[in-house]
Amino acid sequence: MDNIFENVKPPEPKKLSRSRFDINDSALAVVIFIALNIAFTFVISGVNFGTISGTIWYYLLQVAVEVVFILAAFIVARVRNLSFIEDTGMKNKVSWKMVGWCFLVSLVSIIFFGNLTNVFIAFIELLGYESILGSIEVSTFGQYLGMFFSTCVAAAFCEELLFRGVILSGFRKYGAKVAIFASAFIFMIMHGNAEQTVHQFIVGLIVGVIFYKTGNLWIGVLVHFFNNLIPVTLTYYINTAYEMPAEVAAETAAATEVGFGSLLLDFGIAVLAAWFGYQLLKWLFDKIFAENKKLNGEYEVVGQKTEVVIDGKQTTVDITIDGEPANVQEQITEEKKVEPMSRATLIMFIISGVYLIGTWLMNTITGFLI
Repeated sequence: MDNIFENVKPPEPKKLSRSRFDINDSALAVVIFIALNIAFTFVISGVNFGTISGTIWYYLLQVAVEVVFILAAFIVARVRNLSFIEDTGMKNKVSWKMVGWCFLVSLVSIIFFGNLTNVFIAFIELLGYESILGSIEVSTFGQYLGMFFSTCVAAAFCEELLFRGVILSGFRKYGAKVAIFASAFIFMIMHGNAEQTVHQFIVGLIVGVIFYKTGNLWIGVLVHFFNNLIPVTLTYYINTAYEMPAEVAAETAAATEVGFGSLLLDFGIAVLAAWFGYQLLKWLFDKIFAENKKLNGEYEVVGQKTEVVIDGKQTTVDITIDGEPANVQEQITEEKKVEPMSRATLIMFIISGVYLIGTWLMNTITGFLI
């Protein structure tokens, strides 16, 4: 009997994207980022931020800080001889409809998940924590423009390029959960303070899911952009539309202090709101994925070669991480072989993890000691 699979050819997708960054690149990217960040911090150590706060030099310096993320991604791409544009997902397109969906994703994340952040901050404040972050100063249009370009545009693009375009891509062969959670955790811990822990982790998960499913860097950039733009714009509006006397502000702050009992109730409400937000996000994700497929075609991440048995014969095929190895008309068995990390990669992750977690702990402890 002839091999029934001999002349069967699976339909070719409109686009086949290969994720060429690997786990070694993810580890290298984190190490390079830390090294560049330390070097940059040393260079600007003599700058008195109090004298330049709110000036154009302050915002240019903030943009320079974000450029460190691009440099880390670019160096890794050059070392690996990969395309800095294509392999990070920058070659994909977006539509105005997708921009709207991304805005709604950001709005949902702020409205429905924001209470989780508020409850966490209120909890650590009850334990004696005081903020180590300065308040956002956006009281003039010039300051608003400065925040727009530094905190919204530069931060969204530069951080997504490194954390999703390179780091998440390198974790892909370990599956969706590991890739998304690992990149979100590194993104969260990189911010280095307790106050941004919950919110940054949630944002990292959201943009991680989007990038994992689409490979389109610009969608995550848009979500990240709106996630920063919305609170900056609200702060600017409140600061310019209302003037609150210092005494009233102090009384308002005192009135908002809560105890553990009310905090527990707030946590329950926050969890319920997050559940509704999760349902809305699933609907929005479907819209985004469909629109991306229409614009950029099928996105399929090809993993390592895998030995499979077809009609009694062993052969080697490319498989996808979450998909089938081929569109054949018979169930076949497959074994996904994921090689463990090399010793060098593990060492890089341990060193960078100790540094990032240590920085986070030091800043958090500082907040309790103020």
